[in-house]
Amino acid sequence: MKSIFDLKQILLAFLLVNGYLSTAQEVKRDITNWGDVTSWKNNAGNGNWNADNWYNTTQGWDNHNPNYEGGRNLLFDNNNQTTMTNDFSSLGTGRWQINFSANATTNRTISGSTENTFYDNSGTKPKIENLSSATHSINFPIKIGYNPLELNPVNGNLAIGGSINNNGNTIDVYGPNSKELTISSTLSGAGGLTIKQNSKVIYNSVAKTYSGATVLDAGTLELQVSASNTSITVNNGATLLINGTDVTISSLTINGTGVVNIQSGKSLTVTGTVTNNAGNTGLVIASDGTGTGSLIHSTAGVSGTVQRFMNNADWTNWQDGWHLISSPVSVQSIDPNFTGAPYDFYCWHEPTGVWVNYKNTTVEPTWNTANGSTNFTVGRGYMAAYDGGGTKSFAGTLNVADVPFSNLTYTDGSNKGYHLLGNPFSSAITWYADWTVSNVGGVAQIWNEAGLRYSPINSGDIIPATQGFMAQVTNVSNSITIPAAKRTHSTQAFYKQSEYPIIKLIAKNIDNLSFQESQIRFNPGSSEAFDYEFDGEFLPGYAPLFYSIVGDKNLIVNSLPSLNLSTIIPFNFLKNEGANFSITAELENVSEIVFVLDKKTSIDHNLSLNPVYTFTATTNDDPDRFEIHFGVVGINESNNENSLKAYVYGDRLYVMNTSGKANLQLFDLQGRLVQSSVLNGTGLQSQSVNLPAGVYVVRVNDEKSVKSVKLVIE
Repeated sequence: MKSIFDLKQILLAFLLVNGYLSTAQEVKRDITNWGDVTSWKNNAGNGNWNADNWYNTTQGWDNHNPNYEGGRNLLFDNNNQTTMTNDFSSLGTGRWQINFSANATTNRTISGSTENTFYDNSGTKPKIENLSSATHSINFPIKIGYNPLELNPVNGNLAIGGSINNNGNTIDVYGPNSKELTISSTLSGAGGLTIKQNSKVIYNSVAKTYSGATVLDAGTLELQVSASNTSITVNNGATLLINGTDVTISSLTINGTGVVNIQSGKSLTVTGTVTNNAGNTGLVIASDGTGTGSLIHSTAGVSGTVQRFMNNADWTNWQDGWHLISSPVSVQSIDPNFTGAPYDFYCWHEPTGVWVNYKNTTVEPTWNTANGSTNFTVGRGYMAAYDGGGTKSFAGTLNVADVPFSNLTYTDGSNKGYHLLGNPFSSAITWYADWTVSNVGGVAQIWNEAGLRYSPINSGDIIPATQGFMAQVTNVSNSITIPAAKRTHSTQAFYKQSEYPIIKLIAKNIDNLSFQESQIRFNPGSSEAFDYEFDGEFLPGYAPLFYSIVGDKNLIVNSLPSLNLSTIIPFNFLKNEGANFSITAELENVSEIVFVLDKKTSIDHNLSLNPVYTFTATTNDDPDRFEIHFGVVGINESNNENSLKAYVYGDRLYVMNTSGKANLQLFDLQGRLVQSSVLNGTGLQSQSVNLPAGVYVVRVNDEKSVKSVKLVIE
């Protein structure tokens, strides 16, 4: 039986023999065949895709018109005019293939604004293929008119910067040499994408909205942006790399030796189901010195590995290298992943107010008494230090459900009611706001390894993944639920901006680096007395002790209902080693001038003008040393008779200068510098001023002293 091809050849021979078809007519048919290769001219006059810059490879230089509707195999086999524009009219937007040969060794960029549709050639797939070592970029819109379209970075990279409408069709990616296909434009339509060989596909710049399935049979898909409507399947030997923040996909399946890796500081949300058939090694959330990855999903029973990077401890310094940690998996053994000599590993025992070492099996409270098992308890925190720093791994079933506690012990003592809890999820959580709590304080505390002290965490602040934190119960009848609904992706260490005034005061040991933070917050919901919801009791670390006083309580967070000029807040200070210290103020939404009064030296220092106050301290100093107060009076660095005298008359400022050469500065009540100059002589000095009516602070400083005074301009 004759094939269709044989019948066509017989018919062609019959027509030629009988004169029905001339040789010239046959040549014309070849030129218009979709399989013809149209090459870019070596002597192309410009980068435009007009007819004069192409020739038909088979028919020679004079047959160069690709401007017709239908597919065409466009070949780039030279390095002429590598910056180009696809300016074919709407009748020339049909494509079959675009090929970059091994001779196209210079990077080429093709721009254009008209959408090109890729068709098949008698059932042969359309494709864009790079056989060269260069990177070639296609920045005109693409529509897929046949299933599938191949995008093949075989020997060099391909970059697609024009929008892609898959039109319900699939993109197949080939290329065995680990070259990159980067899609930085929109990718839309009901079709999907499959990686067939060992190429790396990168989604960046713009979120992808296509809704077809994404299948990784080989190679790597790197998501720097969301593809929220697609389900992703990672098969044997393939890798899904999450390298963007707030990346979202619809569902995820991992098979065989497939791997999903969420990079440090990057995050993934899966809105649908997660299926991991590859075990703990198939889903890895990475951590290093720059941050930790984050995963939010809601499917129970999913296994994975969550890393936690920890700096090494100086094993000769017992203060150094401590970390509060918590497990994000349901059953995590402490040994061997979190042991290994030399190490220390502790839990906190609230009834006795002591740290209990994992190695303690004989002295009460022993480890089993305090913790109940040799595993991490979900929702609890632990303290660890390691002589060799690096990454520790939690491996097992990821926690995705609420973690409730009730009737936690409440014992009288210096640290009464404090429990070391922990974030039980593979993402950060937002603390306290909208949690279900009863008789639990609103200020948690996290160990700050750099400062050798605790940092306060207020309602609405962030608690990172795998982080332990101190929370205080206020009554024997108490309850707290750590809610999965409060999971969030965040690289924020602890704090967020507040709409209320906040004063953060950091007492720093200059001689032996450590520092203690104490906060004053002005929240209309609080009171002058101690409020468990808004105030936090001070927990000592190894930094200098620095805290405010309310009644009989020492506070790391002191919340007051309002700020006014009559407010005075006492602060205690007790030195650690060394003699030289400083207090630094960080002011947020504070319009009043903030002063720190040093009772020992009688120096009243304006923190709004100069946020750093330095001082010395001795062991015998009275702890009741500092007061924070507010007003519009200037700095009184000493009680000498040479106080600053200044007044305004007309449009001139007069200053009695006793310092010789000095700097003159004017500040408004928000602490903003509004005018400055240099005084070069003693006696009465004057200069013009052009300021609106109001209250200002005049400041004069030389190498030895700083003087200031309030100034009213009417």
